[in-house]
Amino acid sequence: MSNAAQLYSIATNVNRYGSLIIFLFGSVGTVLNVIIFSIDRELKQNPCSRLFLSSSIAACVALFSGLPNRFLTSFGLDLMVQHDILCKFYMIILLCSLSCSASFIALVSIERWLNSSVEANYRIISSMKNVNRAIITTITVLVLCYSQMLYCHAANQKGSRGACAGINIVCLYLNDFIHLILFVIIPVGIMIIFGLLTLRNIKHSHHRIANIKTNQIDNNVRGGSQRQQSTLTALMLIQVCLLTICNLPAGIHKIYTTITENTYKSPEQRGIETIIFQLVYLLTYVGIALPFYLYTLTGKLFREALFRRYYLIFHRRRTNQSITIATKSRPNHVQINELQHE
Repeated sequence: MSNAAQLYSIATNVNRYGSLIIFLFGSVGTVLNVIIFSIDRELKQNPCSRLFLSSSIAACVALFSGLPNRFLTSFGLDLMVQHDILCKFYMIILLCSLSCSASFIALVSIERWLNSSVEANYRIISSMKNVNRAIITTITVLVLCYSQMLYCHAANQKGSRGACAGINIVCLYLNDFIHLILFVIIPVGIMIIFGLLTLRNIKHSHHRIANIKTNQIDNNVRGGSQRQQSTLTALMLIQVCLLTICNLPAGIHKIYTTITENTYKSPEQRGIETIIFQLVYLLTYVGIALPFYLYTLTGKLFREALFRRYYLIFHRRRTNQSITIATKSRPNHVQINELQHE
């Protein structure tokens, strides 16, 4: 086996087993995220939690649409090879869900900045109504931007991009540019800028709290709300760091691939770049698969919500089982008592 063939074999194994591992862990985590943020009473009433919920739903769509197909592709079972319509809508759904997941976290950073501001006019903007509007607007804009794939993408394409790819060089560049802007540059830029602004607001708030003496009643009334806001801000900062680390390599690789599209490369170099592509591509899925585990490790409020849900489910099950057993055993006790009475 030549060196190039060995490199392509390594790339196939990276794609196969990496996709499987990330899918198994990520699907469980994202589904639990959706359950916690949508059901827990303390979290679901917060506008920030609505954005976390939307990001988790988009992450679920991306994981369940992207990774199983990549896993099957490693065995030569590509459903996009023959079906043109399926190829077009698959790419729109996949890229829209990835961009939505990142964009909603970018909106979280904006919401946290508004909520942590000392200006009351800014804090008023952070409302459930405005968050819902932002979510609908984001989804609409992303769908419109990616709708060009209905023309530009097609199945049965011969090239290094795979069977489901752009129909010509203009479409390839256009798709790369749009995805780079919507998935990497804009979301990551917003996350970094407003994440830093949020940290500055928190620092100013700490200085103000240190200089102002509040009574015990105010602390008791506001303690729960402040604790929730602090937890959500911490979750946002963790997510910002994670997505920045995981998405930036994809953007850099996308720029490199576009620039060197027509450059001659040896088979060994193409094999190495294929391995790098698989690693970078899987890294983007790591960014949407890990949040649940990071939230559980670092967010006390999130852990409490998870444990409450766990307790309610299993406590109700045990209670129902006890009631069922008691109901079934009751006639026997009645019969025994009647016999003893006779």
